[in-house]
Amino acid sequence: RNAAGPTSSTHSCKMAELEAQLNNLSITNDEPSLLDASDAQEIMQCASKAKDEVLVIVLVGLCGAGKSATANRLSGNVEKRRAQRSAGPVTKSCGVACGDALVVLDTPGFGDAGLGTNATAAAIRKATQEAEEAVTTTGKEARFSVLYVASCASRLNTADLEAMVAVGFALGRAWRNSACLVWTHAD
Repeated sequence: RNAAGPTSSTHSCKMAELEAQLNNLSITNDEPSLLDASDAQEIMQCASKAKDEVLVIVLVGLCGAGKSATANRLSGNVEKRRAQRSAGPVTKSCGVACGDALVVLDTPGFGDAGLGTNATAAAIRKATQEAEEAVTTTGKEARFSVLYVASCASRLNTADLEAMVAVGFALGRAWRNSACLVWTHAD
């Protein structure tokens, strides 16, 4: 270690360890639903109003980055998702905010000590599968985009990089093809 932080080889070892853990990530169909019945109903109502396809935006990032506030802003539902400043995580499970032919999937943040990286990645994967199923039951196609939400109050750091790796394992490596970085400031 030097004064600037961990060495490149230490960082590489930590990332390799995280990748090894995430490779064992599996989701079975008998796991409980992460979206409640009202969320699935809301997705189906939104999808039924769409012409051909529904854009599903999956918000990911660290705890406290502003994912819920971003969901509210994108969907036009100012108070749909509980967004507040807090010392701990506010969003404990996945939730939905819908707009016109748009479904915003708000997910728990990475870095929640109570949930852990693997559980957060599994929750994101399961919720996206459930959202896709809800859209396709209406005969529409679900198109996905991932927004990595980061706070302007801090720099991107190792925790952000680890979260991005975990998102890759949760959603598949192709997630980067339709991803965008969103900087937020306050709610």
